Amino acid sequence: MKEASRMRMLVYWGISLVLLAGLGLTACQTEADLDSQLQAVLKEAGITPLDPGPTPSPAMVKLGEALFFDKELSGNRDISCATCHHPLLNTADGLSLPLGTGGVGLGPSRVRGSDREFIPRNAPDVFSRGAPEWQTMFWDSRAAGSPETGFTSPAGDQLPQTLDSVLAVQAMFPVTSRDEMRGYPEEIDVTGRDNELGAISEGDFQGIWDALMERLLSNPEYEALFAQAYPQVATEDLGFEHAANAIAAYEIAAFTFLDAPWDRYLAGHRTALSDEAKQGALLFYGDAGCAECHSGNLFTDQAHHNICVPQLGPGKGDEAPLDLGRARETGLAADRFAFRTPPLRNVAVTGPWMHDGAYNTLEAAVYHHLSPQAALRNYDVSQLPPALQTSVLRDPETLEAMEQGLDPLLGEPVTLSEEEFSQLVAFLGALTSPSVEQLLYTLPESVPSGLPVSDFYLTSAVLESAPAPLGPTPTLTPSTTTTTTSMVTDTLESGLAAATPVPGTTEYEVQPGDWIFTIASQFGVDPEDIVEFNDLTSPSQFQPGLVLNIPPPTTATPSPSARPSQPTARGTVHIVRPGDWVWRIARMYGVDPQAIIAANHLTHPGMIYPGQRLIIP
Repeated sequence: MKEASRMRMLVYWGISLVLLAGLGLTACQTEADLDSQLQAVLKEAGITPLDPGPTPSPAMVKLGEALFFDKELSGNRDISCATCHHPLLNTADGLSLPLGTGGVGLGPSRVRGSDREFIPRNAPDVFSRGAPEWQTMFWDSRAAGSPETGFTSPAGDQLPQTLDSVLAVQAMFPVTSRDEMRGYPEEIDVTGRDNELGAISEGDFQGIWDALMERLLSNPEYEALFAQAYPQVATEDLGFEHAANAIAAYEIAAFTFLDAPWDRYLAGHRTALSDEAKQGALLFYGDAGCAECHSGNLFTDQAHHNICVPQLGPGKGDEAPLDLGRARETGLAADRFAFRTPPLRNVAVTGPWMHDGAYNTLEAAVYHHLSPQAALRNYDVSQLPPALQTSVLRDPETLEAMEQGLDPLLGEPVTLSEEEFSQLVAFLGALTSPSVEQLLYTLPESVPSGLPVSDFYLTSAVLESAPAPLGPTPTLTPSTTTTTTSMVTDTLESGLAAATPVPGTTEYEVQPGDWIFTIASQFGVDPEDIVEFNDLTSPSQFQPGLVLNIPPPTTATPSPSARPSQPTARGTVHIVRPGDWVWRIARMYGVDPQAIIAANHLTHPGMIYPGQRLIIP
């Protein structure tokens, strides 16, 4: 009996081991089959590891860094390249439509200046723009070409012939745009000087570039930086094309990353992608049809397609409030409402999405592609900042014109199951480099002009030292308080309202450099009481000139908060949530608020915004 029992037990375990081995073999075979399918698809699509292009010289990068962050390049000296392409905002600005010269603040907290319009098109990221595959720039490809074939641009024959790349061509033009950086005639810059760039005639590109070089080369530090970057070029022969080449060199050096899970997979690391992302890649290159336009190693065909993205914002050119896209360059009816296919590297972190920032989640942008006409007709304006909601064009004539020109590639709706949709989004997430979350080191402490690097400091600069008149930006006056809770206020003026004194409290006018916790310490009250007593819901409301009602001190004990964090090599990363203030975050982690401010180079409370990653020292 014992022998028989022992035999049955051996048979049982033998069968179990065989079954388990079979299951493991099946799982391995499934994973191998998935990789085999994907490899075949990628080979057919011609996908290879991305060529990042040549490495720029250190001297060019150093010059480009200074130019990229220096507001000296703008007519009113109040905006830099980095304002709309900020490293801590994933080389964009986090806005549907940018706010150019005259604005104050950074990213979602930026406030539009009086009598200023939104820039008509979304500020794209500048990741991996040095790849030789790039042949076009801008949403309408108005800058195009290569050093070998020559370049086309809005400047025509005025464009210098010594530009290194189409990225450098692009860098020639934001400084010429009145609404973006140049400004208007008779404006006074933030230092009290005349804006000589704004006085130059429209279309005189060479005049604008020459005036900028006169500014830059009058600064000994810039003169030295140019000499180091261009030792063979005499100072009198330097033009803005040399500055543009340097800006492009900096963007390439600082923002080219090849460490996304997708890059590692293409390099041979088959476990770099999850099975869900691999399934999503098969859909991307297969049934979902994404690769019809998002093709190549840059995930863009660099062609133009009308996909019925809702029209919003001020519009562009004589056709405003419409933006006809590529048709403004070609004059072709077939190009109406068509915009260049955007690249998808780091797409999960570079919203809002589409040429006008119509969607504030990646999922919504993907859904639009599956059924463009339905998405256009059912567009929800509530996802936009209030200042843009009323600008959405919904009249039947516009909608019908857009639908008539819908690209045939998207003519038939695509149906995906919930699981397939999640797989597709997982694949798009795998295109994101982990390095994009670690760009704090790219921020310089200063620039040759001596102007503030931080866009938030400008609020203080305007209040403290800039002589009147201040051009289009109104001076913030005492006894005013910002009332906006949206991501973008309409204008500086409409975002201000008179404070109402409250009996039994002390009035305090916020000064440059103030933080809630420093005021609370001064009056011996809890920061929470100041926030609640003044109905403050966002750090963006806390600006110099705001008059606070300070309540009497209480003895209440602050309630502890949860501690959501991710460990990193440098300490802890806190993802900012709505309602977070520096002192609240400091209280969560038991650290000094000043330590958080120093570790993250914060110069103003409005620099805190939801989704931001703060280093907790």
